[in-house]
Amino acid sequence: MRRGFHSRTAALAVIAAMAGVAHADFLSFASDMNADGPTFSGPPTLPPGIGFFTDGQHMNVDHMVMVDLLWDADENGPGGPVAIPAMFSFRANFNTYNMFPVAGSFVHAYTANGFADFVDPQTFERILRINFNNALFTSWSNSPGLWGETATLQDHEGTDPNIVFLPGGPLAGRDLSMSEDFGFTLTAMETMDGGRIPIAPDGSILDTWMSEGSFSAHAVPAPGALALAGLGLLSVLRRRRSH
Repeated sequence: MRRGFHSRTAALAVIAAMAGVAHADFLSFASDMNADGPTFSGPPTLPPGIGFFTDGQHMNVDHMVMVDLLWDADENGPGGPVAIPAMFSFRANFNTYNMFPVAGSFVHAYTANGFADFVDPQTFERILRINFNNALFTSWSNSPGLWGETATLQDHEGTDPNIVFLPGGPLAGRDLSMSEDFGFTLTAMETMDGGRIPIAPDGSILDTWMSEGSFSAHAVPAPGALALAGLGLLSVLRRRRSH
């Protein structure tokens, strides 16, 4: 019992000693982690908007998009990431559209606002919410009337002062309020019959579609927040050992 006590005390002492250093947090999930359906999906546009897309929950057998959210709290240090099982919820609303010819191809570009949520599937406690107001969605294509088979959605505080990371659960205590950025990569984008995704000249989407997707994000916690987050990290590690 004394050995366990000293181990926990030593771990917290290390975390407290590091509290004055603002290490960047990295968060990510890999593509195709969700085995029973797509990561993302989108409907045809209904006027008057340009369109939107969401997570693929309604196309999944269990009506959930499950991912392992990897959290690396010490930047590129020796600690390594912790895998946190999470339900993924998402919505992006398209606001503006432009098309740019590039070397015989076409870049379809949209600005978007929305959110991404990661929730504990057992307690339904929010692990992380990202709010964004000026993200950029792009798809590179050989046609002015079709999206390509891949796309990206990216945002950072340099172009979007309203981007916000709201941590909870095991991330509670992390003040992820500096240098926030994220990117989603969409792959295998297709309509329900496996075709390319058609769009109108104004950027409106003309068919239901789905895709796989991956995620990566970065933020710098406020100095001094690491000690509190250490308690959440130890809780995650303890829960992993118990399963």
